Amino acid sequence: MNAPIWHDAPPAELRPSENGGAALLHIITAPSLTAALRALPHAFSVHLLHLGADKAAPLLANGATEQTALPFCRDVFLCLGNTPVVWARSQCPPDSAFWRGILDCGTRPLGEMLFGGGIAGLHRSPLQYARPAPAAVAQAPTAFLARRSFFTHQGQTLALAECFLPELADFV
Repeated sequence: MNAPIWHDAPPAELRPSENGGAALLHIITAPSLTAALRALPHAFSVHLLHLGADKAAPLLANGATEQTALPFCRDVFLCLGNTPVVWARSQCPPDSAFWRGILDCGTRPLGEMLFGGGIAGLHRSPLQYARPAPAAVAQAPTAFLARRSFFTHQGQTLALAECFLPELADFV
């Protein structure tokens, strides 16, 4: 897969001038995607797809978690009304006991852990946005946009990529 080109802002066609774009843009740019999705009038849930070693996600290439060993990963669908609207991948180095403990949270949203205020000294990079090529992400082949960021805590990094599925527009 060709690596996507990352930008510091979402694409222009998602800006507020577009019909319905403001509501969708609010969700896509929200610091906590969990909080933004929970604020919608639909049942929010997390469906755990995978937890454990896996090959590194191409969406997180050139990030701070690149290593020769397989990273420890958590893949989930974020759902509204039992419909997947976001596929998310979190990955950390396999020897990061801190991040592995955070990722091993079952169907609890990662956003609760990261933004709940319980992790002192947590730092997040700015959000970056890209358009994945059609079918470039096997778990989210119809994703219309992806975003990523990197969290650091005491020198250890967690990479997070979130792919927005077309079904999200049905709930916004």
